[in-house]
Amino acid sequence: MSAVEIKKIVAHSSISPMAKIRKNMMFELIAILVVLVGFFVFVLLKEQPTNVLYLGLGVLTAISLFILLFVFPKFYRHTKKVDVVHSVSTNLYQNITKLQSDLELYEKTMLFLYVPACFAGFALSNYFNKYIVLFFVVFFPVYYFLVKKWTKFFYGQYVEELEELVQELQQVEEE
Repeated sequence: MSAVEIKKIVAHSSISPMAKIRKNMMFELIAILVVLVGFFVFVLLKEQPTNVLYLGLGVLTAISLFILLFVFPKFYRHTKKVDVVHSVSTNLYQNITKLQSDLELYEKTMLFLYVPACFAGFALSNYFNKYIVLFFVVFFPVYYFLVKKWTKFFYGQYVEELEELVQELQQVEEE
């Protein structure tokens, strides 16, 4: 088997995990939009929306737009097909490195946005007391764990598949 044939096989194998990442990103984007539209409908159906309610909705919209316009486009660019002309292992390794940094950015963004999301929750519930604040403070470790698991399940496992693919390719290239 020639080097060009090996590169084509590996390039084709790498498309599947990247396609799965893009598919999960689309699912998450649709979920964000559905939740955002749901909150808009909730506010519009409320009998007497208050300024605080509109402010909470504005914060949720800003959070959603931040994710949609800043995090996902950067993440999506790094899930493109591998270029077969150059060294496939080098291209895959560069993509993996970029994807890992994007995943870290995604996790940090989701954790950072917890506070504005809590504020939006206070505003949308129109109910603010020490028990609600205590709930959000106690819930943060659970949220942290969920973000880590969500990222691993939706994206991290496919990055690991790509890492295994690079290791296999490097073994083949060494032989």
